[in-house]
Amino acid sequence: MCSRARSRYVERNLKRMKNNNCRIPGSQLGNAWEAHQNTLRKAIRLFDSQPGFASAEVWLRDRMAEVQREAPAASKELGSIARAELAMKYFCLRAELFTQLTWNVKTQRALIVMFLAIEREAWRDFLGDYPEYVQPTATKASLWLIEQIPIARDRWIRKSYEQIASREASIDVAPRELARLTIEKWGDLEIFFLSDTRLQFKVGKDAVTYNYEELGFVDRRSKKPDSAWLEFRNLAESNGKIQKPINARGRWTTTERRMQQIRKRLRILFRQNADPIPFLKRDGYCAQMKIICASSYEASNPW
Repeated sequence: MCSRARSRYVERNLKRMKNNNCRIPGSQLGNAWEAHQNTLRKAIRLFDSQPGFASAEVWLRDRMAEVQREAPAASKELGSIARAELAMKYFCLRAELFTQLTWNVKTQRALIVMFLAIEREAWRDFLGDYPEYVQPTATKASLWLIEQIPIARDRWIRKSYEQIASREASIDVAPRELARLTIEKWGDLEIFFLSDTRLQFKVGKDAVTYNYEELGFVDRRSKKPDSAWLEFRNLAESNGKIQKPINARGRWTTTERRMQQIRKRLRILFRQNADPIPFLKRDGYCAQMKIICASSYEASNPW
């Protein structure tokens, strides 16, 4: 594509974004904008009601602050290549947050709506304001951003579909006997890790025992316990509490992702919407049920 053709391509796409977000009262475009805003508000409310949304927002702010600190000085210049790269990092962080909260078809549809807002935020990060208020020009940086946003968007949407498919598959392998353990709140449940690979769920006098694979905590490639199971076990070793260490950075991000997987798995297994392991600012992650290691676990791990 020659430079003149690229410029026309960029200008057309920037104009499309401007038209999609700029309200023209009394016109069809204005009505379409209003409809889009209503749909967006519904999507935001849906995600806001998801367990773990508040802690996910905290994670997003921390990660964005970390990315900003590590960004080169050139990224402060609006419209530059470095600024475009920073905008894409922010785009992916926002996309990751909402993708992690996507666990069924309803939230999947809301995710697709949210990407319009996420894309708009990326352009604000790049230009310094929204496209309807700033007249963008066709530059190498804007061309790069226009090419990268759809690629990243499609990648995250595909990841969300894979996530839903994996969750549906994991539901199929969950033992049917678990259905007889009915809880009204997470406090009704007790979890005992019996060994590195097995745990027991207990509700009142009823108890059932499963291994990591039966509960869906399996790495499909190695067939060994996945990272979420290891974090689950770590939670039991810590008697249901995991505090955020000082200057954890990348390691804590990994912990957060694993905790999100554990929460989602528990909600599916016990058909609950409430957050089983909320993040509290002062205390860190706090399980709402009793979760400890049994004496048999201690005997098999004599450290």
